[in-house]
Amino acid sequence: MVLVFVLLLAFLVEAILREVDRARREGAAEVAESCPGCGLVTSSDWLCCPRCRHLLRGRCAGCGHTKVLAHRFCPWCGAPAEEKA
Repeated sequence: MVLVFVLLLAFLVEAILREVDRARREGAAEVAESCPGCGLVTSSDWLCCPRCRHLLRGRCAGCGHTKVLAHRFCPWCGAPAEEKA
């Protein structure tokens, strides 16, 4: 009887871990960004679009972290984006 309980518990744990992994992968896919220049789905570590060469990321003038150029404020230090002349 104890063996049956342990087997059922192991099966349940495996099913839960599989579901958590699937949800994490789907959540990561929803966060995917697209290039404002051509609409290509981009990776979070790309600095420019490989299709149209649109610049996607740059350095924050306040703290130096790499940030998405489309953001109005730096997510690390809160500094406003530089205005283009």
